[in-house]
Amino acid sequence: MGIRYYAYAFDPDMYEEAKANPERFIGSDPLADAWGFEPGATGAIQPSFQQALPKEDFLYLDKAWQELQAITRNGCDNDEYRPAHRMFEGYTDWRGFWFKSWLRTISPEEVVP
Repeated sequence: MGIRYYAYAFDPDMYEEAKANPERFIGSDPLADAWGFEPGATGAIQPSFQQALPKEDFLYLDKAWQELQAITRNGCDNDEYRPAHRMFEGYTDWRGFWFKSWLRTISPEEVVP
Protein backbone atom coordinates (compact mmCIF):
# COMPACT_ATOMS: atom_id res chain seq x y z
CA MET A 1 0.00 0.00 0.00
CA GLY A 2 1.26 3.43 -0.81
CA ILE A 3 0.51 6.71 -2.48
CA ARG A 4 -0.39 6.44 -6.15
CA TYR A 5 -0.20 9.19 -8.75
CA TYR A 6 -2.35 9.65 -11.85
CA ALA A 7 -2.79 12.24 -14.61
CA TYR A 8 -6.05 12.63 -16.51
CA ALA A 9 -6.47 14.62 -19.73
CA PHE A 10 -9.38 16.90 -20.56
CA ASP A 11 -10.40 18.82 -23.68
CA PRO A 12 -8.80 22.29 -23.95
CA ASP A 13 -12.17 24.05 -23.96
CA MET A 14 -12.88 22.50 -20.54
CA TYR A 15 -9.84 24.10 -18.86
CA GLU A 16 -11.73 26.67 -16.75
CA GLU A 17 -14.11 23.96 -15.50
CA ALA A 18 -11.22 21.59 -14.78
CA LYS A 19 -9.37 24.33 -12.92
CA ALA A 20 -12.44 25.18 -10.83
CA ASN A 21 -13.47 21.59 -10.15
CA PRO A 22 -10.65 19.10 -10.96
CA GLU A 23 -12.38 16.25 -9.13
CA ARG A 24 -15.01 16.22 -11.89
CA PHE A 25 -12.35 15.08 -14.36
CA ILE A 26 -10.82 12.35 -12.21
CA GLY A 27 -12.15 8.80 -12.43
CA SER A 28 -14.13 7.48 -9.47
CA ASP A 29 -11.54 4.72 -9.05
CA PRO A 30 -8.16 5.69 -10.57
CA LEU A 31 -6.54 2.38 -9.63
CA ALA A 32 -9.27 0.55 -11.55
CA ASP A 33 -8.58 2.86 -14.50
CA ALA A 34 -4.87 1.96 -14.33
CA TRP A 35 -5.04 -1.78 -13.65
CA GLY A 36 -8.16 -2.80 -15.54
CA PHE A 37 -10.44 -3.50 -12.56
CA GLU A 38 -14.11 -2.75 -12.70
CA PRO A 39 -14.54 0.49 -10.71
CA GLY A 40 -15.15 -0.29 -7.05
CA ALA A 41 -14.10 -3.94 -7.37
CA THR A 42 -12.98 -5.64 -4.17
CA GLY A 43 -11.87 -9.12 -3.23
CA ALA A 44 -10.31 -11.69 -5.50
CA ILE A 45 -11.40 -10.28 -8.84
CA GLN A 46 -8.54 -10.62 -11.33
CA PRO A 47 -7.64 -7.36 -13.09
CA SER A 48 -6.80 -7.34 -16.77
CA PHE A 49 -3.72 -5.15 -16.14
CA GLN A 50 -4.77 -3.25 -19.26
CA GLN A 51 -5.37 0.44 -18.72
CA ALA A 52 -9.10 1.16 -18.99
CA LEU A 53 -8.70 4.60 -20.58
CA PRO A 54 -6.83 5.46 -23.79
CA LYS A 55 -3.14 6.18 -23.19
CA GLU A 56 -3.50 9.74 -24.46
CA ASP A 57 -6.18 10.42 -21.79
CA PHE A 58 -4.56 8.90 -18.69
CA LEU A 59 -1.12 8.38 -17.15
CA TYR A 60 -0.43 6.04 -14.25
CA LEU A 61 2.60 7.59 -12.56
CA ASP A 62 2.95 5.24 -9.59
CA LYS A 63 6.29 5.39 -7.75
CA ALA A 64 7.72 7.95 -10.19
CA TRP A 65 6.83 11.17 -8.38
CA GLN A 66 10.24 12.19 -7.04
CA GLU A 67 11.93 11.32 -10.32
CA LEU A 68 9.38 13.36 -12.28
CA GLN A 69 9.96 16.27 -9.92
CA ALA A 70 13.72 15.99 -10.44
CA ILE A 71 13.73 15.82 -14.24
CA THR A 72 11.28 18.71 -14.59
CA ARG A 73 13.09 20.81 -11.98
CA ASN A 74 16.51 20.55 -13.64
CA GLY A 75 18.02 21.33 -16.99
CA CYS A 76 17.14 24.96 -17.56
CA ASP A 77 20.03 27.36 -18.21
CA ASN A 78 18.52 30.12 -16.06
CA ASP A 79 17.80 27.88 -13.03
CA GLU A 80 14.06 28.14 -13.59
CA TYR A 81 11.94 25.04 -13.45
CA ARG A 82 10.70 23.55 -16.68
CA PRO A 83 7.03 24.38 -17.40
CA ALA A 84 6.04 20.74 -16.83
CA HIS A 85 7.28 20.98 -13.24
CA ARG A 86 3.99 22.61 -12.21
CA MET A 87 2.35 19.22 -12.71
CA PHE A 88 4.66 17.56 -10.18
CA GLU A 89 5.65 20.30 -7.72
CA GLY A 90 3.23 19.40 -4.91
CA TYR A 91 2.87 16.73 -2.28
CA THR A 92 -0.02 14.90 -0.69
CA ASP A 93 -0.97 15.75 2.89
CA TRP A 94 -1.41 13.14 5.62
CA ARG A 95 -4.82 13.55 7.26
CA GLY A 96 -4.96 10.99 10.07
CA PHE A 97 -5.91 7.74 8.35
CA TRP A 98 -5.75 8.87 4.72
CA PHE A 99 -3.96 11.26 2.40
CA LYS A 100 -5.56 14.41 1.04
CA SER A 101 -5.05 14.40 -2.71
CA TRP A 102 -2.76 16.91 -4.37
CA LEU A 103 -4.41 18.19 -7.54
CA ARG A 104 -3.02 20.37 -10.30
CA THR A 105 -4.66 21.54 -13.52
CA ILE A 106 -2.36 22.48 -16.40
CA SER A 107 -3.67 24.94 -19.00
CA PRO A 108 -3.60 24.10 -22.72
CA GLU A 109 -1.00 26.87 -23.21
CA GLU A 110 1.35 25.13 -20.77
CA VAL A 111 1.26 21.83 -22.66
CA VAL A 112 3.81 21.36 -25.41
CA PRO A 113 2.25 19.45 -28.32
